[in-house]
Amino acid sequence: MDTFSFCTTFHQAGYDRYARNHLHYFDQALPEGVNHYAYAQETNVDLNLKKIKVLDFDKEVKGYEEYKRNYSNIKPVNKQYKTFEYEHVRFSHKVYAVLAHFENRKDHCRYIGWIDGDVVPVKAIPLEFFHTLVKEDHFMSLLERGYKYAECGFMIWDTSMDVTKEYFRRI
Repeated sequence: MDTFSFCTTFHQAGYDRYARNHLHYFDQALPEGVNHYAYAQETNVDLNLKKIKVLDFDKEVKGYEEYKRNYSNIKPVNKQYKTFEYEHVRFSHKVYAVLAHFENRKDHCRYIGWIDGDVVPVKAIPLEFFHTLVKEDHFMSLLERGYKYAECGFMIWDTSMDVTKEYFRRI
């Protein structure tokens, strides 16, 4: 049985800028026992991938368009902020893709995760490495940055835990 199942998402401009490399190198680097799904939004993926499955974001992901329609114009008033801090619609692609990945599972992996589309492995990744990232009594794992912003570019959830199901129900 496969143990880990990751997802990512991107649109055509993101594919052209960074996700093409992500797919190319992860397709070579992932070991057996690790699945990877790319939720591509209006994107022509021109790679012959063997390990990564490309899915249509607009067909697989429910709720994003409604969220975008209802909340695109909401921004703080009279507040100074960095350009990315209130770009909730832009970053909601990730949330909706992960939620779809959890709810409409294409495999039976215990652990599901997210990897940002601009992450590129530099060498083959042994399956044992993924096991070092999770702990038996933790519903979620992530890489720590050690400063103000959480590292949300790589996250893993243990789907065998009830708290994980509650987490995904709430998001």
